[in-house]
Amino acid sequence: MGRRRFEYSADTTVSPERFVAALTDFSEDRPKYWPGQTANQFKLIKKGKDWALVREGTGTAWEESRYDWSDPRYVYSEVKRSNFLNPGTRWEFRIKKKLGGCHIDAVLERDFRGPQGLFVEALTRLPGAGRVFPRILNQTLRILERETKK
Repeated sequence: MGRRRFEYSADTTVSPERFVAALTDFSEDRPKYWPGQTANQFKLIKKGKDWALVREGTGTAWEESRYDWSDPRYVYSEVKRSNFLNPGTRWEFRIKKKLGGCHIDAVLERDFRGPQGLFVEALTRLPGAGRVFPRILNQTLRILERETKK
């Protein structure tokens, strides 16, 4: 099995602070802001001032990841345990303030393992599969932008 890397970016009218707040919101509202998350897979395991250990997933695929936002311009998560990913797999968000909102650069690395990983990796190799992750980010941004307009 292989390691896959996806890089994408987005611009939004949402402030950097609001985006980071949504990215680090580990309340029961998390699946509302992050399409692709399954509510029954979500569990906050432990949380500190600028980090959290969280279980997240979709369907039967799950991962326990440690999020870190000690630098509010850079939020990342690192897989500690998973039924389809090797430990050390990361997801990174670099957030830059810009006039009227922010710019987000994202890097998603997936190092697949096991039968579940083989299946998910195969899905990521389908034509157009790489567009799924930017689409999810843009869905989250649209949700946050609608809230800001209220």
